[in-house]
Amino acid sequence: MEEQATKHLLKCLTESRIFKDLSLGSQVVPESCRGELSQYLMFSSSLTSLRLADNSEKTQIAVLEGILENEILEELSIFYRIWNPEQWIRFANILSSKQRLKVSIICDNKRDDLFRQVCRTLEDSGVDDKASCGLYLVNDNVDLLKCKVFSGLLLGFGTHEDVKATALHKMLDCSHLKSLIIDIRRVNVAVSSALAEYVQSTSVLRELRIDVGMTMADDVHFAGGAWWRLIVDSLSRNNSIKRLNISVFNMSDGDVESMVDAVSARRNIRKLTFGAWGRMTLNAFVNRLSVGIMGNHTLLGVVLQGRLDQQGQDASRKLFAIYEATRRNSGLLAAGAAFSKATDAHRYAPYV
Repeated sequence: MEEQATKHLLKCLTESRIFKDLSLGSQVVPESCRGELSQYLMFSSSLTSLRLADNSEKTQIAVLEGILENEILEELSIFYRIWNPEQWIRFANILSSKQRLKVSIICDNKRDDLFRQVCRTLEDSGVDDKASCGLYLVNDNVDLLKCKVFSGLLLGFGTHEDVKATALHKMLDCSHLKSLIIDIRRVNVAVSSALAEYVQSTSVLRELRIDVGMTMADDVHFAGGAWWRLIVDSLSRNNSIKRLNISVFNMSDGDVESMVDAVSARRNIRKLTFGAWGRMTLNAFVNRLSVGIMGNHTLLGVVLQGRLDQQGQDASRKLFAIYEATRRNSGLLAAGAAFSKATDAHRYAPYV
């Protein structure tokens, strides 16, 4: 009964010109119905988006055969284990012939050898710019840095400092990488210098997250804070970052204030997130930003994480000043967008 119902449903979907979006979970389509699934993918005249979680062998073949003939599909979301290496090579060749099709690859283990092989296959076939898989999790090398399936880079706690510096130096040649998450745990001028050089030179980075961990923050007083000044100076020279997220552990008030001054003076940053952890509080950040934001008309959102060690009306007044300024800026942005779309008659109507 289930098989007959599924076959009937797939036949109706094939004949229908209404459904544009289809999601299929694991084992939704019985193996005996894979032929009908292939026919549906081949001949559907309306399907533009397909998300597929099933990775059984017969589904693999059915999807490949269906996509080969389909000229309508625009978005395909698949698990990286759906095909073996040979089938991925075949899919890459199919993808190169599809002008509309873009692929989102779902991966739960980006260190898996098969996933890395999939990335290399797409890159070698010249279709990596038609696929996406989020962040590149750098471990012990940067061999996939130029693969365009990745939109950002994650240099986490487990990444060696030398590898971090190498990746940062090479990022300037990777215009497809729009976001960077970096965890800095030790006072390492080489990494700080590489990060600063990249941040002040890039024109494509849209999102930056810097996590300053306990080890580095504890040692900063012995290093004179030179590593932090490099980073702050680079932020003051950057014109591309829209979303900035900085999380620090036991940093001095002076270092926090220098960062706030650099950020509040920029006109490109739209959203700012700041986290204060350990023994430090949000006091220095809030005190400084409540003043600096008054002259900023482009910051649209501020997110605070941590403890504010202030009581009463003074703390409330400063927080209100920050959020009122972001509300003002959002209104200015909306008004500016409406003005740019209006005709001359509408723009100057209030003055006529």
